[in-house]
Order: sequence, then C-alpha cells, then structure tokens
Amino acid sequence: EWFKTEAAKMGTIVRESSRENVAQTVVDLAKEIGQDGHIVYADVPEIDAYQIPDALRAASFETERWNPETREKSVGRAENASIGITFASAGIAETATIMQRCTEKSGRAICLLPIGHIALLRKSDLFPYMTQLMEDWEEKIAQGEQMPSNVTFISGPSNTADIELVRVVGVHGPVYASVVLIDE
Repeated sequence: EWFKTEAAKMGTIVRESSRENVAQTVVDLAKEIGQDGHIVYADVPEIDAYQIPDALRAASFETERWNPETREKSVGRAENASIGITFASAGIAETATIMQRCTEKSGRAICLLPIGHIALLRKSDLFPYMTQLMEDWEEKIAQGEQMPSNVTFISGPSNTADIELVRVVGVHGPVYASVVLIDE
C-alpha cells in the first residue's frame, strides 16, 4: 500500500495482478498508455512465463524481443517504441522506486527510451527502504551472486523543473511509468 501511495504522488500508474492475470493486465496497460506504436520487451524468462508476448500479439500489438546479438537494431527499436516492458529486480516502498538490472538480455534502453515503460514487479521483491534493499544485495554478493554492470533506479516518469521551476514531463525518459505488482 505504501508503494502504491508514493507512486500515485509521482504519477506512476500501478496495477495489481495475480499470477494468472499478468498478461491481461499488461495488455490493458499497453492500451492505456500506448500510442499505437510497437512494444519492445526484455529477453528474460519471466516475461515468457507470464505469456506476455503471446497476449500482446493476440491484442494486435507489434512486438519485438530485445536481441543482444543485434544490439544497435534493438536500441533503435527501443528509441522509437511506444512501450518498453521489463522485469524489475526489486522495489522500494518509501519512494515507489523500482530497481532495474540492465543486462545484455534487458538493455537499459528498454526502460529509458520508449514513451512508456511497464515494469513487472513481484510483491515479494518489495523492500520498505533502500537500506533493506542494499543489505539484501550485500548478502547476495557475499554468497557469490554476479551483479550486473549497470542498475537503474526508476521513480516515476521522467521529469524536470530546471527551467523557471516549471515541471516538464518526458524530457529524458518515458512520459508514462507504470508498474504491475504481481501477487504470487
């Protein structure tokens, strides 16, 4: 509830879903924030496990899986995409922030370049504060887990108020930020 309250303050759209309804929730969000363009999604097993590519195609969306073999092409497609879909590694309730691991199978372009971003996040991966998330990471590193070369922390749609304190959304990232909280 804390995550949802903080997300609303920043303009992040949050939808909750059971495991069985994740694909339909993503399709509904894509219709809500999409601009009739194409969708780029991360090449991670979770997206396939929730059957998201099939559901998007059945809803007549043009989709493309991130392909590390053709990175430049994938970046170009993400740059022109309406929506990027990723699987977040963790979330922080205090700031409604998601942590996005950027790997070769989930390039940072997916969450930064499209007009909209849909992040999938398991409720079990939510932490109350950044300190608890960092403690969890320290433990995983101590156990030998490999960490990515880049991690992006995302808190709402891109915005700035640098010029005359007028808030402008979408200057250097997605205009639409959304999170599907998955109850497993």
